[in-house]
Amino acid sequence: MDRPGLKRAARTALRRHYLPAVVAVILLVFLVNGPLAVSSTVATNEALLRAGADLLPGTRVAAAIDAAVDGLDAVQQATALGSDSSRGKLHAVYVRAEDIGGLSAVTADVTLDLLERVPVAWPGVAARLGLLAGLYVFLSGLVRIGAARFFLEARADPAVPVGRLFCAYRRGRFLRWAGLVALKRACLLLWGLTLVGAVVKHYAWYFSDYVAAANPALAPRDVLRRSAELTRGHKWRLVLFDLSFLPWYLLSVVTFGAVKYLWLDPYYYSARAEVYAALAEGSPVILSPSLTLRTGSAKDLPASPGHEILRFAQDDRECAQDDKGVRDDDNVPCHPGESRDLSSAPAGLVDYFYCFLVFSFVGWVYEVAIEFVELGTFVNRGTMYGPWIPIYGVGGVAIVVLLRRWAGSPLKVFFGAMGIGGVIEWVGAWALWHLRHLVYWDYQGYFLNFQGRVALESLLSFGLMGVAAVEVCGPLVVTLVRRLPPHWYRRLALLLALLFLADIVTSIALPHTGEGITEGN
Repeated sequence: MDRPGLKRAARTALRRHYLPAVVAVILLVFLVNGPLAVSSTVATNEALLRAGADLLPGTRVAAAIDAAVDGLDAVQQATALGSDSSRGKLHAVYVRAEDIGGLSAVTADVTLDLLERVPVAWPGVAARLGLLAGLYVFLSGLVRIGAARFFLEARADPAVPVGRLFCAYRRGRFLRWAGLVALKRACLLLWGLTLVGAVVKHYAWYFSDYVAAANPALAPRDVLRRSAELTRGHKWRLVLFDLSFLPWYLLSVVTFGAVKYLWLDPYYYSARAEVYAALAEGSPVILSPSLTLRTGSAKDLPASPGHEILRFAQDDRECAQDDKGVRDDDNVPCHPGESRDLSSAPAGLVDYFYCFLVFSFVGWVYEVAIEFVELGTFVNRGTMYGPWIPIYGVGGVAIVVLLRRWAGSPLKVFFGAMGIGGVIEWVGAWALWHLRHLVYWDYQGYFLNFQGRVALESLLSFGLMGVAAVEVCGPLVVTLVRRLPPHWYRRLALLLALLFLADIVTSIALPHTGEGITEGN
């Protein structure tokens, strides 16, 4: 493995895609670690610098460090929101998530309670573990695979879109790759019970994200197995590869994380893609992405026994399966689970009604979860008494109807959903106030809010939910309800419609208000 040569190739690729790579890394950091990630990095680097200044008291280096840190503190205070302003509910959730801590924090809390013979709140422990597992599997892990896909394509595609970061949330990949993330994490936890097992397996599965991104049809166990085959005999070289970035990490500390986000992280991801390609090229089981990453016909690709051929089309089109089970472009075989099954798209009023109810329920769960995490108590959020919030249902159905033409382009769906969700939320808040003089949400003091009825935070949430609705939830809901017996398909819809109408009548006669539900109550 020619480490200097691979890093030169990574720098060359990065220069061609510098701006998209930086945007992708910033999105990756935000989605994986939350909006507090940057401030956490700055605080950590500040603590390290202060520790270094304490080791060199009275020197010019210590004076320079103190001046730099004081200057940073002044900038942070000048740009911070006032103490009387709200940073938003999601900010509060991230702060609470920090309090929850990772698995080690949960384990430490339980152990301490057992040692002190204090009753353990097992439901709370289960809720914390469930929240951590969900965030890790369905957000952190899937976005990391998307980042691997982006940097693999960036090696050969001069116009790779940043939207590749969300490629894991497409049908045919979502559940498979979520299973991969969960399986890998569980195995690493078990291997962590040994002295060095976790470290060995970390480098054995070092390229699992890249193997999955390059071979979407592989089962989770096959991905881990092939990553282990790929890294066999190269683990120490991979350790040295990681250590070769140490000077950049030190420079990142000195610059309070600026080098990390503007150069180090894009450079590291790009270099890992180059290392993967170099090792895969000589592998008997995985064809190098440098050979398969083309936009030409599949018959132009080299093949040999045992090699898997996967062509990344430039526009990342989904399979359009015909009677022979092949794509209608260049006769490239479809991977199992990746065909575009048009029958799973909503196609009638009953389908859309089921989607409306599911989206309304998901919105209710989302609001209740935020209140529970922020306040620690259960609040039945929403304008109605039942487990549904209609504005989410209306927004979800509107997004599916208007944006389904962009299915397969998550970035377009994301920004389209932001616009649609913002309009519906503003109109809903306006109507509730002028028709019933009720305020169910108020974003006054939130960052970039408009009349307190919409804010940037809520728009970002609508964008993410819109991608989930178009790419995953909508087709999944329709697929499940169409499995019902024909007579139950409509009868269940009628029963749910009657319950919903009864809730509407009750909510009009006796508005659902109270602390944590409407503002000022």
